[in-house]
Amino acid sequence: MWRGSVYRNKAEYKVYMMKINKYNVIFKMLIAILGVLLFAEMSFAQPASDIEKIKHFYVRYMEAIEEGDDEMTETLVQQFLTKEMQAKMGRLVCATGANPLLRAQDVSAYGRQSLRCRHLEDGWYMVSYQWGKMDSIGIHIPLKIVKDAKGQPRIGYVTPEYAGDGYGNKIFDVSAVDVKDDKDAYTFVETFFKAYVYPYVMMTPSLEQDLVRLRQTYFTADMQKKYVTMLQMFLEDANPIDPLIGCADFDAFWYSSLKVESIGSNLFKVWYNTGQQTLVPGYYKGTFTVDKKADTFLDLTTWGKGLVYVNGHCLGRFWEIGPQQTLYVPGCWLKKGENEILILDIKGPRENKLVGLDHPILDGLSNPVPATHREPGTVLSLEGEKPALKATFRAGNGWQEQKFGKTLEGQYVCIEVINNQKAGDAYTAIAEWYLLDAEGNRLSREPWTIQYADSEDKSRSNRTGDRIYDLQESTYWATAKGAELPHHLIINLGSKQQLTALQYLPRMEEGAPGAIKEYRIYVKDEPFAIVKE
Repeated sequence: MWRGSVYRNKAEYKVYMMKINKYNVIFKMLIAILGVLLFAEMSFAQPASDIEKIKHFYVRYMEAIEEGDDEMTETLVQQFLTKEMQAKMGRLVCATGANPLLRAQDVSAYGRQSLRCRHLEDGWYMVSYQWGKMDSIGIHIPLKIVKDAKGQPRIGYVTPEYAGDGYGNKIFDVSAVDVKDDKDAYTFVETFFKAYVYPYVMMTPSLEQDLVRLRQTYFTADMQKKYVTMLQMFLEDANPIDPLIGCADFDAFWYSSLKVESIGSNLFKVWYNTGQQTLVPGYYKGTFTVDKKADTFLDLTTWGKGLVYVNGHCLGRFWEIGPQQTLYVPGCWLKKGENEILILDIKGPRENKLVGLDHPILDGLSNPVPATHREPGTVLSLEGEKPALKATFRAGNGWQEQKFGKTLEGQYVCIEVINNQKAGDAYTAIAEWYLLDAEGNRLSREPWTIQYADSEDKSRSNRTGDRIYDLQESTYWATAKGAELPHHLIINLGSKQQLTALQYLPRMEEGAPGAIKEYRIYVKDEPFAIVKE
């Protein structure tokens, strides 16, 4: 524009250039002021910068998982997680069965597209994403960001899946405990275990050395050998469990539930709650009396998964799925009178009892045919019962929420399926089910059990009624082929609860097979009537 201008004389040109220079100075001043403001905004709005970096990491991480690029996945973890969190991540995968960064075993393209992040408080952020467009609830992962030596954000902690949306620096308000071995046995056990889990809770860089030192200091020589033997057995199964805590990790969220209970003279039970299961993993110790020594077989059909010792001898490993349900006990390892038995069950028994048999059980394959929740020849009677809710679910995939309109109270909840989205099809399935309390929060499903299911698909595993609260969206309750409507599923909540809404997830496959349409909900304080057909 300037080059195309024509000036009548030099004076006019100089005046014009003075004006240009004047405006140029003003423009530069504005740019400088704007730069200062932008720098100030970036300095005071640092969480926004961290949010972008967290989102960038998660998008690249999800892309690498989708593409099956294990090398890139590992590289990203090493770049964006602290060394302590990298080590803890491996332990949490073993402890919870899912990737703690995603709270899932896989990702979807929509999950990456729907990813969002927000600042909570201090260094805490919430990463959220959805599985699909119909997923109105989504997955929410609280995490703690710390800064490395260069001031770059790094993920220093991720809330474990079974802690829900919990977060806050208060969970790390755990003091180191000195082991008191100069007092009574109870105090020794309590202080030892608190000292032992402390490195796990605080994710200390010297975790392994700290644990070894405690074991060497307070274990007998025999116990140290047993510990190494048990650890090697678990490692052979690619299951790096610490035998002393019965888990691969001990998280800060679990610390407050750590309890020591005296069960006899110098006998103690140590337990804690991860929020994952109602069965209690741990050591079980007992005695039995022998009048005459002879070979026998221990029946372990009510136990989960672990190891058995008799009088200090390791009998071997057991697992509830079978087919072997007994362990051989040589008569020479027994003694007349009192004998000691020690069981480490990393899953937890259905019932802590043992029976000696004169024959082995080698064909007890229990996993392919799961136990059902209906006694043969019985049926549910809803005579005289009034539904608390009559409603209809919409068609399609994804979570759905239905409010009750008022607060209901009761311990037993009956789901009655009237019909399904596919007209004329009686097949019904539920992947996950939640109930909300008076404050609108999800009830803990830890104490839930199934009182009754009119039909369960026994031809497949993971199709029983209790699949609706197993935290696995890929497993589900499904009715058997040919079972007629209406279908009924009764949940025992464990205690009386206040209820304001329900959340329902149909199967995740396209078309949501077995999706419910019309249904009724019944709520009672007492169990529903199950009568003979």
